[in-house]
Amino acid sequence: MCFTAKRRKRINKKEYLWKPNKVHPLAKEKVNGEFIEKMSKEHLRCNHCDQKFTLRSEEIKIHCAGCDKFYHCGIAGECMGDGCTSRLGNGMIHRLRYCNSCAKEVYSDGTCLCSACFK
Repeated sequence: MCFTAKRRKRINKKEYLWKPNKVHPLAKEKVNGEFIEKMSKEHLRCNHCDQKFTLRSEEIKIHCAGCDKFYHCGIAGECMGDGCTSRLGNGMIHRLRYCNSCAKEVYSDGTCLCSACFK
């Protein structure tokens, strides 16, 4: 064992994880009432009807897994394929949701098949 070699300085893990950077510029910003008010006034646009909705109104129903856009109408439903299904930690099953333009086949009971699961 060499006693003349310099040791590296230890980094506190908590400080290292929460330093603001390009990916997380708001890491130091605290979540308080003012921050929640600011976020609830944000507007999202429905890609089907082109209307704007606030997050507070809870009108936006899905985030399409195919085109990565928000929808409150024009929804095909949950994909029933095995590739779009995942099991959550509490045992529940989560299925990805798609819009009418991304779903390959739409059924009347609110379910669909995406193009990847249709093959």
